Amino acid sequence: MATVATHPCAVRLRLDGAPRRLVRNWMRGTCGRRSRRFQARCRSRLLRLRGASRGWIRRRRCRRRCSGPLAKRMTWMASPHFHYSFRNPAGFVPNRIWWPLILGPFAFQADIIDVMQTLGGPVGTQTRDYLIDVERTLRPSVNRPEVVLDLFAGCGGLALGFEAAGFDTIGFEKERDCCATYGANLHGSCIEQFLTPETDFPLAEIVIGGPPCQPFSVGGNQLGLDDVRDGFPVFISAVERLQPKLWLFENVRGLLYKNRWYLDQIIHKLERCNYVVDVRLMNASHHLVPQNRERLIVVGHKGGFEFPEKSPAVVTAGEALGAYLSFEPEDGKYLTESMDQYVARYEKASKCINPRDLDPSRPSRTITCRNLAGATGDMQRIRVPSGRRRRLSVREGARLQSFPDWFQFMGCEASQFNQIGNAVPPMFAFALAMSVKRYLDAPVLLSDESIRHCWSPIQARLELA
Repeated sequence: MATVATHPCAVRLRLDGAPRRLVRNWMRGTCGRRSRRFQARCRSRLLRLRGASRGWIRRRRCRRRCSGPLAKRMTWMASPHFHYSFRNPAGFVPNRIWWPLILGPFAFQADIIDVMQTLGGPVGTQTRDYLIDVERTLRPSVNRPEVVLDLFAGCGGLALGFEAAGFDTIGFEKERDCCATYGANLHGSCIEQFLTPETDFPLAEIVIGGPPCQPFSVGGNQLGLDDVRDGFPVFISAVERLQPKLWLFENVRGLLYKNRWYLDQIIHKLERCNYVVDVRLMNASHHLVPQNRERLIVVGHKGGFEFPEKSPAVVTAGEALGAYLSFEPEDGKYLTESMDQYVARYEKASKCINPRDLDPSRPSRTITCRNLAGATGDMQRIRVPSGRRRRLSVREGARLQSFPDWFQFMGCEASQFNQIGNAVPPMFAFALAMSVKRYLDAPVLLSDESIRHCWSPIQARLELA
């Protein structure tokens, strides 16, 4: 068994800035060599170092005495609501490195390691700053009066960005696992329902959504109106009936190609609901997402809306994944020799200049359901130090989509991959939500006549932003 000095938990605590003596005392107490009172005193000192108030620590002690089994406390600590339960949160960023300290003593050291791996796996020094930024930014909180209606909500990536900006959300989604994920991580509720143009919606000041993109994706058959998954009639019906202050939808860039005529019809229809419609093709990598993901953003407003500015920083896949790049789990999905040969033939036939293994020095390729879950030639994969290649895990795919590590996905692995691949990156959604917030705080409302002068021609002018 590892000593206190070499124990993985002690090493991680020291890397995170905890004093050597305090780590040694806590580790000895955890291993059963000291009294429970001594253990509680060490935990309290560690919490105080991270900025927690004395009052919050006392209340936590009272809750621990009557909180039931350890698993119940772990569930509470893993929830997003934990992050803003502090009276004095300044400087205190709870992450899975510190969760074992707050959860209380464990019977065995192996329990600590198991919990840390269950709640996110390895953490490298290069990725810590990015993860802390994501944790600090994407904290759901409701501090605004406007209600946001999220249509085709999926697992809640778009809603998470809006809740982090202070909006309350109500989601509608037909997939049960997506609704479960939405409800487990966000403040708002998600209603499981198949949407039609006749569906009744609650009152909302803002309507957002991601109508199913498969009918128009360049990776699909591009059937457009002939595809039964087309969700735009539902979105247009909701805007016509609710008349929100602002609406916004996200979709694939495939709407600009074979089905461009359909995009023009959608814009024409929504403009006639008395809105100024702005269209822009945006890349999520310009908004602190470690992924090249071009998406079409269409916004309807009453005048004065401005799209978010590009971030000067670019987050690479290496910064997001960190130690995962050298992580070789025993249950990882490694490519066999025959699969390596197939990938080589695939890349040669497609005239691939750069190998499609994940490059840690740049943002990743677009994350999709197909290249996450499917054993295909263009699958997302990592080359580990031993030379083997493996497919991405659920948590790795979520990080490349900018989901925080506390965000838990429900359902089987295939369902989780689908949720991640279809989601709007939350950091990208947060940038859009902040633009919406600025628009609502200082609206430049145009008259009906001025809005009609702003109506675009049939062919919308688009620019890559």
